[in-house]
Amino acid sequence: MNGQNNPDKCARKEKKKMKTPYKVLISILCVIVALNICVVTTFAVLYFRGKKQALPDARPSIVPPSEAEAVIDGDDEDAVYYLGEKYRYNENIATCLVLGSDNGNKSENEVGAKGEADAVFLVAFDTQIGKVYIINISRDAMTDVDIFSTDGFFVRTERLQLCLAYDYGTDEEASSKNVAASVTRLLYGVPVTRYMSLDINAVSVITDAVGGVSVPEYNEKMSEKTGGTVTLYGEDAIHYIQRRDKSVLDSNNTRMQRQTDYIRSFAKVALESVKADITVASDLFGILGDYMTTDITPSLVTYYATNYITKDGSLTFLSLPGSVVEGKDGYAEFEVDPIKTFEMILSVFYIKE
Repeated sequence: MNGQNNPDKCARKEKKKMKTPYKVLISILCVIVALNICVVTTFAVLYFRGKKQALPDARPSIVPPSEAEAVIDGDDEDAVYYLGEKYRYNENIATCLVLGSDNGNKSENEVGAKGEADAVFLVAFDTQIGKVYIINISRDAMTDVDIFSTDGFFVRTERLQLCLAYDYGTDEEASSKNVAASVTRLLYGVPVTRYMSLDINAVSVITDAVGGVSVPEYNEKMSEKTGGTVTLYGEDAIHYIQRRDKSVLDSNNTRMQRQTDYIRSFAKVALESVKADITVASDLFGILGDYMTTDITPSLVTYYATNYITKDGSLTFLSLPGSVVEGKDGYAEFEVDPIKTFEMILSVFYIKE
């Protein structure tokens, strides 16, 4: 009997052997579930942290231009009466000032070495419905600019071209914030929540990152559209948004149009990728790391991208209304139209009641 096999014992051994593959499979599934939970948890943390950071802490203090003959309700500072209609400031609006600067001399941390802001865009994002406005502001717009000494001490405020505000900063952060202050003045108190200042070389890198950007083709002087399209890569994208004929007084207007054409086309390509994979937004943000100065966080990027693709998801481009005149030194000066600008502010930042 001792030399014979015990059937019950063999069955138990076989049963134990059968359990091992299932244990491995269950272990693998547990790891996958745990990883997915980590990803979802990380995403949720980034999203809600970004949501908290997105909106301004203080109530905006918008003062309508005298030309508009608008009235602010003394008992309700968020309400404005204009042409018989009542408007209330939209507290769900988050803003980000996007600057494109020339290189300047970044090795010098002093005023006057940072170059100028060649491209100025104010992005207004209605976080309630996911609608985005991109306002193209002329670099030549005349507004109050804070002037600082070479040591960084405030000297005075002077009416200058907006682009010069970038030069009066001891570093890229100070320069960006100085432009933001001037934009707020230009727009009668509209708050600038965040800023992003991009080195011109960022355009080349980000264009290649999305596989090229197709834009309307312009003639050799970059002054008129040909009716065709061209796909930009690398430095060609820089030339497309930067070149202009300085002998023409209003040449910056045409350049602004090309900048808008580029951003419109880039946004279309990038957003298609983000809709397919939300992590693309943070990936593109990371690519820009060496070429930008910003107070935007990965949490904010996650929040903005998710909010946009899951809600309205519309993108509207606007230009600050006004006209170009020749200044006393022969330079172009963009004079903002106060009434049209205020009406644009009402349409973007206010809700009609």
